[in-house]
Amino acid sequence: MLEKKSSKGEIWTVHRCVAEYRRHNSVPLSDQKLLDTLLPSVATVSTSMLNYEWAEAWIRQMKRDQHLAPSTIRHRHGALARCLDWIIRKHPDIMAANPLRLLKRGFSTYTEGDAEALAKVGKLPRYDDQRDRRLHEREEEHILEKLSDLPNERMLFQLALNTAMRLRECYTLELSQIALQKKTITLERTKNGDNRQVPLPSTLIPLLSNYISEKNLDIQLRNRIFLPYWSGDRDERVLDKVTAELSAQFAAIFHAAGSPDRLCCVNPG
Repeated sequence: MLEKKSSKGEIWTVHRCVAEYRRHNSVPLSDQKLLDTLLPSVATVSTSMLNYEWAEAWIRQMKRDQHLAPSTIRHRHGALARCLDWIIRKHPDIMAANPLRLLKRGFSTYTEGDAEALAKVGKLPRYDDQRDRRLHEREEEHILEKLSDLPNERMLFQLALNTAMRLRECYTLELSQIALQKKTITLERTKNGDNRQVPLPSTLIPLLSNYISEKNLDIQLRNRIFLPYWSGDRDERVLDKVTAELSAQFAAIFHAAGSPDRLCCVNPG
């Protein structure tokens, strides 16, 4: 009597798997975005075709056809793998094993075969973006010159540069998180889900103090939010919009300053 009726022979598509996963689970918005992005390329694939060969082919397609960075491949793989994990637990009659979990470590790294395939179309393998970018000689000076009439952007740049805080951590900073006497900034709800203390270098403290003094009224009027870019709404779509706008603004500033690429100090993370 406790046995559930089996749906032997029933085949789902990846699209249906994703829809059921979303309907029955609180899926993080980050995973929802990843699933929305990858779904068009796999939506019509049936669960009967989800084997190791398919998994390898999907990863290969993301490298050779879409030319994605290894980190992007891992993120998309992870989002779909978590979906299929749930399908296996909830509907073992539909899927018995998750082929994405069978891939070897390092699956997102471009191989010699990938390099040869890309070379035929004039492309090179991609690598993980490095976050150890350092300023070149006089680069900071040139950027600060471009920011001389933009006090808010200048403060944001100096804050990010001297603390290695992420862009979102910078523009969502509230005055209560800054402790100049203790020489720390307290970050809450970081990307890893934990609180952490960020030490303030001695060179940054007077810059923060002067900015707070000069902009104190403005800061109070925006409910003690340190910088003027964010309304305080923590909806992920609002945060994404602010991040995109600031990233574009600073990309233009760095280009005007002669920087050869985007700097790690505005990592949006």
